[in-house]
Amino acid sequence: EAIDLLKSDEIASQQYNAYSSPALIINGVGYNGARTAEAFKQAICSVFNNVPSECSQTLSDSASSTPSGAC
Repeated sequence: EAIDLLKSDEIASQQYNAYSSPALIINGVGYNGARTAEAFKQAICSVFNNVPSECSQTLSDSASSTPSGAC
């Protein structure tokens, strides 16, 4: 089962050209913007026809939750 899951994940990664983590796919399109909670929220909220009220809330990224470093 693990091998089948790994193969399925590999196919999805190739399909969406997603080679980093976290990979965010919104309506079949890979997200390549900023990696902050607010940027993720804006990208997700931008695809709604009827935008939920939660999208009007501003999210903050604390320094302790933002990863550092590079690959």
